[in-house]
Amino acid sequence: MKEWSIIPLKWNDIFILILFATSCLLAGWILTMIHILKVKPEKLILYRKIRVVRYFVNSEIARAARDKEYIIRGSGAGIVLLFIGIIAMICCLNSLLVHLNDIFRLK
Repeated sequence: MKEWSIIPLKWNDIFILILFATSCLLAGWILTMIHILKVKPEKLILYRKIRVVRYFVNSEIARAARDKEYIIRGSGAGIVLLFIGIIAMICCLNSLLVHLNDIFRLK
């Protein structure tokens, strides 16, 4: 492993970080679509396909209907989750490239 890598990760750690980053990006995107862009749930492809996403979106809409301040908190949470997911994905891709460079390094 090179000394200049940001986070020296093993293959299992990279896989876990990919799952974490993907889930953060997905949750942030759904929250942003609901609270900021005001997209109807029927327009979301994942809403029609996955039951857990349907439950999550329905609970978010119900909370936003009960509490108007929750819209602001949901919008902020969506943006923060998007940034966390982007940063985690950048770190993960950097470590993945370092590992691939070590594997395919020409001698």
